[in-house]
Amino acid sequence: MQQQAHNIINFTLLCWLAIFSTNAIGNTDTYCVLCDDPASDGGSFLEGSLGILEDTQRTFGEYIYSAGERIDLFFGDDNEDLIHRGSQLKVRFPVRFYENGDIDTNIQFSAQLDLPRTNHRWKLFMASYQQSMDDSNENISTTRGSTVATGRAASVENDVGSIGLFYDLLSQNNITGKLDFGVNLSSLTVLDPFVRLKGRHSTKLFSQLVSQQTQRLFWEGRKGVSWDLQQVFDYDLNGSTLLRSQTSGLWWIGGEYLELNQKLIAFNTVNSDRVVAYYAYWQWDDSLGGPIRQTEITTGINVRERLHKDWLFIEVEPRLKLRVEDNFKKVEASILIMLEMMFYSDSQR
Repeated sequence: MQQQAHNIINFTLLCWLAIFSTNAIGNTDTYCVLCDDPASDGGSFLEGSLGILEDTQRTFGEYIYSAGERIDLFFGDDNEDLIHRGSQLKVRFPVRFYENGDIDTNIQFSAQLDLPRTNHRWKLFMASYQQSMDDSNENISTTRGSTVATGRAASVENDVGSIGLFYDLLSQNNITGKLDFGVNLSSLTVLDPFVRLKGRHSTKLFSQLVSQQTQRLFWEGRKGVSWDLQQVFDYDLNGSTLLRSQTSGLWWIGGEYLELNQKLIAFNTVNSDRVVAYYAYWQWDDSLGGPIRQTEITTGINVRERLHKDWLFIEVEPRLKLRVEDNFKKVEASILIMLEMMFYSDSQR
């Protein structure tokens, strides 16, 4: 039954991919996230072959993107659906290799279907992973905007996926708010409802410094209520280098669990097709009982490159991690290799 449920969701998501591909035929325009000029069409055999999946145009409309938000869009940060309107589909093929020979791999799908007759305020979404604010798995990439697993984590073996609706509550003057509700599926007969309220406020403190605060209030049937707050400061150093300080906290109210995270990231835009991120990450929580204490230190480098137009990307991320379980004496070395496809409709903001 569980395998059948997996197959049904994966088949449905692949059908959505086919819809995107069909609508794309004849439309080969694309928009470069990190530059102002349209990406050039070389007319090569490879581009012709990939043209079947060519629904890549992303329209920004009147929303003014900061340098940090353009970086997040390039990296495919899931938090960016707070400021992007329209249908979208993401397919990821991550593989992480560990020095002890272990390998983690998991194909992930997520799709959002814009409902235009609702004035683009409603979206239907479906994903091959569960929606949660608390997941024992890690985010695919430590450079992602969220410090807790919000769908970027690898699916748990017994999970089937999630389905639900997004509603655009507010969207004006760099203030956005959304309401999500739906069900997580452990099988076709085991449903776990959830409701999530998300809001973001961006403020330009001065010409090179932008403050961005994101809050999420989450209720899940199995685990109760949680609150997540994230504060980001982005400093545009010279147009090609962005420095980021990201502080966040997660509080599971029912389970009385507290988690704090601090990230420092330096993004270097090498060109319009490649961004390199150097990061350090610290985590404190009370998972071991007693007062909150440091539980993790991580550092690494993430290289993300656009392989074709604005929809096919590859990431390589070597990473070193220290854990409290090993008294911060044993280094866990690993490397992530991920292929990602991101398709967006032409719906304007």
